[in-house]
Amino acid sequence: MNKVLEYLLTLLSQFAGGPGPAENNLMRFGLAAVLWGGLLVAAWSRQRRHGVPREKLLVWGFGLGFAREMFMFSHVSLRLLGVLEGEILRFSTEPLEHAMTLAALAVVAGSFLRYSLGRVLLARRYLQVGLGVSVLCFAATVWWWPGYLSTHPEIKFHQTWAAWLFHLTASALLVFAIVRLVRHRDWLSNVVSVALMFFFLGESLMLVNFATDKLYAYILCPIGNSFHIAAIPLLGYVYLREQSIAKKLAEEELEAYRIHLEELVKDRTAELSTTNEQLQQEIFERAQAERELAKLSHRNKLILESAGEGIVAIDQQGKHTWVNPAAERMLGYQAEELIGRPSHTTWHHSKPDGAPYPEEECPIHAGYKEGVVRRGDDQVFWRKDGSSFPVRYMSTSVRENGQLAGAVVVFQDITERKQAEAEIARRNAELSAQNAVADTISQSLDLDRVLNAALDRVLAALKMEVGAVFLLNPDQEGMTLEVMRGGEAPDEFLESILRNCPCQDISQQAIAEMKSVALDLSGRVDACASSLVSRESLQTLVSAPLVSKGRAVGALTIGARQPGAISEHDLKLLTSIGQQIGMAVENVRLYQETERWARGLAMLHQASVLLSSTLDPDTIYRQLTQQAAKLLDCQAVILFECDEEHRQAQVVSSFGVVGRELEGLRLGCGEDPILHDVVAHHRSIAIQDAQADPRVHHLWREKLDARAMLGLPMGGQGKPAGCLLVADQRKPRAWRSEEVAWAESFVNHAAIALENAHLHRQAERAAMLEERQRIAAEIHDGLGQILSYLGHKVDRASELAEAGRIQEAMSQHRQMRGSIDQGAVELRRSITSLQAVPRPRQSLQEGLTELVDGFDLDSESSLELVIHLHDPLCLPPDHLEQVLRVVGEALSNARRHAQAQHVTVRLEKKWDEAVVTVEDDGRGFDPDTPPADSSYHFGLSIMRARAARVGGRLEIDSGPGQGTRVILGWSLDDDSPEVEGGYAPHMPGQEASGLRGVWPSGGEVP
Repeated sequence: MNKVLEYLLTLLSQFAGGPGPAENNLMRFGLAAVLWGGLLVAAWSRQRRHGVPREKLLVWGFGLGFAREMFMFSHVSLRLLGVLEGEILRFSTEPLEHAMTLAALAVVAGSFLRYSLGRVLLARRYLQVGLGVSVLCFAATVWWWPGYLSTHPEIKFHQTWAAWLFHLTASALLVFAIVRLVRHRDWLSNVVSVALMFFFLGESLMLVNFATDKLYAYILCPIGNSFHIAAIPLLGYVYLREQSIAKKLAEEELEAYRIHLEELVKDRTAELSTTNEQLQQEIFERAQAERELAKLSHRNKLILESAGEGIVAIDQQGKHTWVNPAAERMLGYQAEELIGRPSHTTWHHSKPDGAPYPEEECPIHAGYKEGVVRRGDDQVFWRKDGSSFPVRYMSTSVRENGQLAGAVVVFQDITERKQAEAEIARRNAELSAQNAVADTISQSLDLDRVLNAALDRVLAALKMEVGAVFLLNPDQEGMTLEVMRGGEAPDEFLESILRNCPCQDISQQAIAEMKSVALDLSGRVDACASSLVSRESLQTLVSAPLVSKGRAVGALTIGARQPGAISEHDLKLLTSIGQQIGMAVENVRLYQETERWARGLAMLHQASVLLSSTLDPDTIYRQLTQQAAKLLDCQAVILFECDEEHRQAQVVSSFGVVGRELEGLRLGCGEDPILHDVVAHHRSIAIQDAQADPRVHHLWREKLDARAMLGLPMGGQGKPAGCLLVADQRKPRAWRSEEVAWAESFVNHAAIALENAHLHRQAERAAMLEERQRIAAEIHDGLGQILSYLGHKVDRASELAEAGRIQEAMSQHRQMRGSIDQGAVELRRSITSLQAVPRPRQSLQEGLTELVDGFDLDSESSLELVIHLHDPLCLPPDHLEQVLRVVGEALSNARRHAQAQHVTVRLEKKWDEAVVTVEDDGRGFDPDTPPADSSYHFGLSIMRARAARVGGRLEIDSGPGQGTRVILGWSLDDDSPEVEGGYAPHMPGQEASGLRGVWPSGGEVP
């Protein structure tokens, strides 16, 4: 594996450069130069063809990257050729290389910021800052480095502050661009973010390399350089992919436009066909009317005179030959005034806009001159009084004997219809504008995008030049300018707001009156010469309130350079649009509020999980302060533990205050008003301005540099257990109610976690004491009994040896040997139980049989096991162990003390109890009289304790010379399901319901 890693590092070193031979860097700089050069050529050629502004920025960015790589490639090449000495080049190459790298990264990142996010001002500021910082860093190091190098020739550039300055600045610029791009969430931003992340990783690894004094340079340098090289083709992919997508979109738009044209041609063809059919129908009707004209001439005259349409007959010279009353009424002339008078110069002499109307262009002229039928509704006729009215007309030629004799013009006043059509068109335009605004603001939940898009739509719909959107600040009084259009310098516009520009006055008036307001500025001299009104020469200002749920959230103010540029209908339209934008602003704020809640709850859940994952109080203290700082976005957190007896609070943990000598600090609750209120009243206290609030202790201003503070109580066991102080060191802060609620919930959860940790420690101590008691009982029942038995046997063997009974003494020795073996078995059993190795499950009958078979009595004694319970009785392992230990202790007592000839162990069921009886015919004893052997009395206490553990009763029936009977009984649960024909035991950890203990009178409870 090490050889593989060395091979990979060697391969990376060959292509990406790093420590080692200088020629390794030829591939590093040459490959990067080729990649940058390819991107430069592509961007330059596209910029020359299309003149896209973005390409100009990319040409500069790619050019700087190419120049830097070629500069370094030439530098390495000249060193290898020996043309220039390396020490001479060090005076200039190091600062220049780093400055060119920093400038190239700033320009490339800024160009993609501008065209990925659409934030021109942000990208411009980013480029200004990036290039400015590059120049400043270069200026700060280029004059210092040669002098410093001359006095310290052995020093390396990376060992000085100058290298750190360049790399830290580049990392900061890259991090800012990455954060901005990641928030945008589209494929272009994502890929550019990855490319910039590669650049950032390269810079970060260089910083790590500097920090470790190039200890791991052979690893970090090739990897960091590889990230730098890999980022360039990623940018190329983004660039080429964006061009392909743009080309595809253009093709799709062209195809859609072609389909649209085909549909238009189809619709126009159908319309012409319909018109032709109608025209043919009218010609047919006219021919039929002419045939009937001869028969009904006298009636036709009456009909023509009573017709509602104006009808005039014109001869071939265009003079009136006949006029009906309707035409007289509409034109304002008498028939006598018109007969013989030219028609065109009388009532058709001008176009709708008042321009002269040449007769040869008149469609009616073609009727009586050329015999062409003309019809339409796009002409106006002029009355005698000089007014005009729109008409729907039809000019039909009149022929006599096949010769053109003139024309008949039928016309109708369509003023009302035109007005209705104009009203419909106006309403359609308003609806279209409202729909366009609604469609625009419904496509995003980003406030800047919504307001910018809506303002652009409004200005286009109302043909205004300047506009701005103000929003009321929900946290404090006053308005805030959000977006603006038409001004060249937004900063100046902000200054004009402070100088009482009319834009602010009219916006406040619209909000106060909850309706649209128009202001005519013509002839008015604005008091502020630098305001927007003066700078843009505005003549009209209009402001509409942005309304949501019956309350104003801001104002939309627009302006025009023409007086009277807004109509009453436009005011109504602007009011409706203001309501749409107001609801969109409210929706965006609700979304932001929901998102903020979701983030807070997620952080709260994560912090709670961390607290619940440990039972160590110190870890909980540390996690409490760290997670509280993260949850509330603060820089310093201090946790106090309260001592009610001494009325003091001690610092037990802190975050963000390392090295400020606060650990272990004790304060009297009366010394700090915040601590006193939080602990005494058990309530949270929010301090908005810690520097001005008199309740803030001077210690927090000096040690923490607190600008805002939040005090949170931490309860425990029904009384205050501590206090958490959170400090924001940046600026005064208005604590939101949800932030305080999150913090209180988190602190309460932490208090519960601390209580659990303390209870866990208490449980561990109790378990340790119980385990000690169990080990003592094990030793007594096992090794203690055996050692006591061996003591008796040694005494007996000594007596027999002194009496010369050697064979009997040897028999005693053999029994002692067996007891020693049994002691070893007991010792191993005790060790096994301590190691908690699970034993195979067995019934009580099997356990008693194994115990009796392995028990060793004197050769003169006999041991009998009697079982009256045939179904297997399975007990929990712990209960089974306790029962067998009681029986073993009873057998050991019978062997050591009773001198019994016969011992019986009996298992039976009596009513709802299981009973084990150990009975012997030995010498017996008085249970109420303490025996001389204290160990025997201690064994009885242990037997009673074991019986209590299984919830049973222990009875001892004995008397001097009457033998001994030990009875152990415990209750069986008849409602439990049977197991293997017996009774189901209680599972470990459950309460032994139904078990009871019966103690004999005068007995001793252990």
